[in-house]
Amino acid sequence: MKYTISIVLFSILTTFNLYSQNQYTKEFLVTESKDTIYGFISNTSKVIHIEQGLYLKPDKNSKAIFYRIQDISSYRDLQGNLYYKRLLPDANKVNDYKLLEVLFTGNLNLYRFGGNFFLEKNDKLFKLINTTSYRKNEEGKILQKFNREYISILSVLMSECFSLYDKIIETDLAYRELVKLLEEYHICRDYKYDVVVQRTDFDGKISYGVFLGGFTSTAFTKFITAPGNALTREIELNDYNFAFGVDFNFRLREIHNYYLILSPQYSIGNEYSYEFTSLGTNDNQYLSNYFYNFNQFDFRIGFGKVFKKQKIQPFLNIGVVLSYFSNGYYFLDLDRRRTGTDEVRAFDDFFEFEGSTDLNDSLGIWTSFGINFNLFDDFIFYNRMNIQMSRFENETGRIRNFGRNFNYRQIKFDIGILL
Repeated sequence: MKYTISIVLFSILTTFNLYSQNQYTKEFLVTESKDTIYGFISNTSKVIHIEQGLYLKPDKNSKAIFYRIQDISSYRDLQGNLYYKRLLPDANKVNDYKLLEVLFTGNLNLYRFGGNFFLEKNDKLFKLINTTSYRKNEEGKILQKFNREYISILSVLMSECFSLYDKIIETDLAYRELVKLLEEYHICRDYKYDVVVQRTDFDGKISYGVFLGGFTSTAFTKFITAPGNALTREIELNDYNFAFGVDFNFRLREIHNYYLILSPQYSIGNEYSYEFTSLGTNDNQYLSNYFYNFNQFDFRIGFGKVFKKQKIQPFLNIGVVLSYFSNGYYFLDLDRRRTGTDEVRAFDDFFEFEGSTDLNDSLGIWTSFGINFNLFDDFIFYNRMNIQMSRFENETGRIRNFGRNFNYRQIKFDIGILL
């Protein structure tokens, strides 16, 4: 899914230059998907398989020119990235040509295509792979193992330099480490080389997903009174709401268990209702009935860890949360009874508030834990429990909760999909 979206956006926004028959000519080469290349021609553009050829234009308004695949050897885009046409090693296909991004040239060439790395030596292409397998340990638990087949390929292709063996074993399948190893290999053999891609690539992984939750939760609140009044109440509340949000996970290396997480969430229809009795001044007894209803935005940021690289992965997140109340109201029904008499006076109050106009934004702490179900190739299904502790300060005191501070702890449950 991510690859398809990238293709669409890339094909709309990006234009390229073409090297045709060793003559530099500006062309609009958009992008490539599997064994098909799309030429920028018109709204009625038809797809030409790369085995046949490609329609391209010198500019958007000129007539499309047909180039056969044998006439296309390489092209360079406007950002300076260089691409070579190569026949990929695939036993199931014939003439499976692709246009690979050139990262490093020398006695060994390094290419990248579709998220995979390829090494070329003596005009033969090798795909660097790191497959995953699962096995059971003595306790019967399923463990994930990275097979690192690319280590064998690197060892064979660089066998002339025995001194690099230990470094080859420790090399991760990442751009920076592969380029560094190739540089040392060429220096060892006194070969000329060129690092074509000079930028520092991001070797990690960005995952994103969506989640739903907050269907039921239990919340606790403590009302702290204004200075000088020692009255404090802590009551258990029931909160029923609907929440949704998105998750972004950032790993510095794809193989790492640690990640940075951003998780904004919006919950609708938070409802808190409760009642309690208290003693006030002049022997007055108060029976209070409160009802809160509001929407809430939470922006959560923190760090997380996956504990086991296997199909079922426990994880833990911890961080801070910035919360914001919006479009809310509360209703108070208060009965005051004088002790020793039958005198009862009733009060009620209704108040609407909009966000930080009446409640300060709250910075609290947040943690969550759950399980990833890594059962599919394209996405991960997960569920988790979120616990957050926040404190809102009532600036004006108009929300009459026997105090200035609205403190609460929330427990919510999420289910989601991570790509």
